[in-house]
Amino acid sequence: MIITKETDHLHIETPLIRSLSLSSKLGSEVLLKLDNTQVSGSFKVRGIGNMCVRALQNNPKAPCFVCVSGGNAGLAACYAGMLLNKPVHVFVPTSTCDFVLQQFQLYPGCQLHVFGEVLDETREQAWEFCEAAGGIFVPPFDHPYIWEGNSTIVDEMVHQLKDGVVPSCIMVAVGGGGLLLGLLEGIKRYPSWKHVAIVAVETKGAHCFNNCVEKNQLIPLKNITSAAKSLGALLPSKVLFERRTNAISYLLSFPMTRLNKHVEVSCVSNGWLLNWPVAPHSVLFTETVS
Repeated sequence: MIITKETDHLHIETPLIRSLSLSSKLGSEVLLKLDNTQVSGSFKVRGIGNMCVRALQNNPKAPCFVCVSGGNAGLAACYAGMLLNKPVHVFVPTSTCDFVLQQFQLYPGCQLHVFGEVLDETREQAWEFCEAAGGIFVPPFDHPYIWEGNSTIVDEMVHQLKDGVVPSCIMVAVGGGGLLLGLLEGIKRYPSWKHVAIVAVETKGAHCFNNCVEKNQLIPLKNITSAAKSLGALLPSKVLFERRTNAISYLLSFPMTRLNKHVEVSCVSNGWLLNWPVAPHSVLFTETVS
């Protein structure tokens, strides 16, 4: 695939659909932005793809990409590497489930390294490997290129919402904060969206952002106990934490069992939509919800 100035992204435009079941239950217009339909399976390809393209433009002779991830960030990096014809070394902790490990095998050029019981050990090993190889290190969420890529989800929603419709709020899942920062960057480009409420949602046991907000300082979680381990980060982006007071309207944390219940209801109601714990949608409300 040849990347040009006109086609310098690797993601596709994804559907924005009305959820009849949720709209009926809440008495408001509820839309789902289905970024789980990206080729790599999640929104991550927007930011990770942009990161890989931009970094390779700055360093075209780099021999490879190196990524630390037990889930969607690594899969997005592998997809980007496949399109850009660069090998990708993905470092994952030993706790990574077999299902995720099997997904990496779908991508030519992906070289998997299983190392470390905790992500910090895995990250240290990946850094050492990247420096020795002269590769490009691809973080899972904490880089301006990643936020820039994730911001394209707002551009699409503005285009897809006809007649200048502006949502009353956007509900978004938070791991380390890359998608949320992307939304905030995208909203900056559209003055009519500046009053859109942002509802940030985490799973308990992976609630690193909520943990820092409650304690009013950047303090990492001791460990991730949520079933959505690949969604979690021990510490959110410092930039997100600094922007917490004037950017986030509501911050919620739910046990995974409650989130699973909502997913099951969505599957039954829609008949075809199944979402696993590391591939959240963005949810838009186009009417006021109390």
